[in-house]
Amino acid sequence: MSEGRARRVTWNSLSLSSAEILSRVFTWVTLLVLARYWSRDYYGQYAIAVNWVMILSTLTGLGFGSLAVRDVSHDRSLSNFYLRNIIQVRILTTLVSLVVLAVVGPALHYEPVLCTALLVMGLRLIFEAPSNGYIMLFQAHEKMAYTGLVSLGGAFLRMAGIVAVAYLGGEMVGACWVWVAASALSLVFLWAHGRKQGWRVDWKEARWKDMWGILVRSIPFAAFGTFQMLYYRVDAVILKSFSGNEMVALYDMAGRFLFVVFMLSDHFGIATLPVYSIVRDRPDEIARVMTRSLKFLIMAGLPITVGGFLLAGPLMTVLLGSRYSGAGPAFSVLAISIVLHFASKAPVNLLAVKDVKRLTTVFMTLFILNVAANFYAIPHWGLMGAAWVSSACEMLFLGWVLWIVRSYLLFSKFGVGRGMVASILASAVMGSGIFRDPRLYWIIAGPLIYILCLWVFRAFDSEDVSSLKSLTKV
Repeated sequence: MSEGRARRVTWNSLSLSSAEILSRVFTWVTLLVLARYWSRDYYGQYAIAVNWVMILSTLTGLGFGSLAVRDVSHDRSLSNFYLRNIIQVRILTTLVSLVVLAVVGPALHYEPVLCTALLVMGLRLIFEAPSNGYIMLFQAHEKMAYTGLVSLGGAFLRMAGIVAVAYLGGEMVGACWVWVAASALSLVFLWAHGRKQGWRVDWKEARWKDMWGILVRSIPFAAFGTFQMLYYRVDAVILKSFSGNEMVALYDMAGRFLFVVFMLSDHFGIATLPVYSIVRDRPDEIARVMTRSLKFLIMAGLPITVGGFLLAGPLMTVLLGSRYSGAGPAFSVLAISIVLHFASKAPVNLLAVKDVKRLTTVFMTLFILNVAANFYAIPHWGLMGAAWVSSACEMLFLGWVLWIVRSYLLFSKFGVGRGMVASILASAVMGSGIFRDPRLYWIIAGPLIYILCLWVFRAFDSEDVSSLKSLTKV
């Protein structure tokens, strides 16, 4: 990856991740308040409402975002075409989702308040449908900073609103209305900035043929955009049926921390996808981008896995209170999947632009295995069964996609071998310290020790150093 491209990708990743980290801080504050004002049973019901809407939001995306980012990155004149058609199709799928939410609660014998919460929470999809169209264009044009800022503002509004609802004695339906209001305001800001970029939704140009064509082309991308979300949302729904609201609450809390970590690699993937699209017809260059990305992602994910595995118990107990100490063991197991999730981003991006149909086959097969395994594991082992299934499927997934892209892996170049060995040694040094004294000060001390060890063990080659230096240039 060239110095300029590496700098652009890194800054886009950092802008998205920085905004997301602050957004997650707001989310944590919200969780801390709800953990103290609501019972675990009541929070479990609220988590189910959130999970159902997230599942439907992901499904109604139908892979549009990945398709549009790939094509608009390659030809930016397609911006308005994709914006118009994606918004129209997503509005239609959102209406179907609202019908599903109206039916699923009574069909699964959910509590009356949860059935109402599902419907109210589902209204946010009406505003998120067009919002996602604008977000897609910002990503394709490599202007991720603004979407990060809007995301941050929406998270702050949700935090302030939900905290106020809980403090004033409100219930989950009020919290759901806060989500709807925050989504509506986010759409206003995205629309306003999109108009400044010249992006218009010209309804007169709407053609059913165009909408159908995009829908058909996006189907192979649907799994690409939904797999990870469904992985960690469907099992919560299954837990509700077999183990009750309290187990959902524990698993949801563990999952929330996992999503915070995942977003680091997810944003790196978003930032690099346009690069893969640009060089997709140059095999040597795309292999170079993927191999260097894989090296970076493994080196970033491995220490987080080690730290998360060892610090899970103290992390949950200190931040959420003793009522949620039971989430610690589940997060320890889920932490195993962190480095696997990070590493999978590089081959997934390559397949997204080179062989999306094969990627779809992998995603759908593993999703079916995940659901089937959860239906067996959760009745037998409950919370821990769901956690082990998730991590095992991540391992199988990574091995499968690496095997598919093996011809693009240039492990003999770019200091990959030395980087991997140095990362393992640095993680071992850091992990031994955490094992001896597993307290939360390692959240700060751990990364410092790890980076120092990487430098001592000479993990970076000359190109890595040049890329890092380029970040300091104006």
